[in-house]
Amino acid sequence: MPKSLNPSITRHRVKTLTKVTAFLDGIQRNSKHSRNVYYNGIIHFQDFLDEKYPNHNAETILQPLSKNEINVYELLDSFIPFLMALKLSVKSIRIYLTAVRSYLAYYDIDVIPSKFRRRVKVPKPYREDEEPLDAKDIRKILLSCNNRRLKTYLLILASGGMRATEALAIRLK
Repeated sequence: MPKSLNPSITRHRVKTLTKVTAFLDGIQRNSKHSRNVYYNGIIHFQDFLDEKYPNHNAETILQPLSKNEINVYELLDSFIPFLMALKLSVKSIRIYLTAVRSYLAYYDIDVIPSKFRRRVKVPKPYREDEEPLDAKDIRKILLSCNNRRLKTYLLILASGGMRATEALAIRLK
């Protein structure tokens, strides 16, 4: 499990980095939410750098990456197990990795997509197959429902086997 500094200290340290702030201001022009997500990704990246490359921060790592002293693909590939050790979801890992790639690209550190796919193994999101409700589940839902109108709606859905919007579109003619 990676040891992380106090999150508020890391947030403050990242906020003081001028290159990070310039990047996040550019992201914020399109979406404030995207800025917050990218900011969190860079905070995790800073925690990773504190553990793996203690002499660098999110700003000073750009110089050795641009001179190829540090391999960008190895850096990104070792960033993924760090995020996985934090017990983050696959979606979060993917978006934080996208945030770091975008940050690096903003400062002209090219990450070639085909090379990235070959050298960096990103976890895949696994989907669970949807299963229909059985009679036992429907009975449990109906018994726990106290609202008469909602119970009628649920009975229509259960008996007709239709989608929610289809049941809402029923009209009396």
